[in-house]
Amino acid sequence: MDAWLNVDFSWRTEGNAENMYLEDTWQCDLGLYKSFCKDRWSVKLQCNDLFSTANSGMVLRSDVREIRMKKKLDTRNISVTVRYKFNATKSKYKGTGAGKDQKSRL
Repeated sequence: MDAWLNVDFSWRTEGNAENMYLEDTWQCDLGLYKSFCKDRWSVKLQCNDLFSTANSGMVLRSDVREIRMKKKLDTRNISVTVRYKFNATKSKYKGTGAGKDQKSRL
């Protein structure tokens, strides 16, 4: 029986690029995975943008104008994945020299 918890954190820092200023933004994702019956069944629960913080802000500047933009992104979501492995047993075939006759012929 296998289980894991995964926490992903991403952060883009603020900065300038020529006539554009980007504000910082961050996001936290959380995943929980659990397998059953010798890894034949597994369930994964994934929560993206847990705190709804993946927002975007920028300032564009020119010689006569300054434009400020704030964008509230709705990226928070939850997904559930259920997986079943068919023929989960390992193959007993050892692979004893398949194609050896062809190699020696050349």
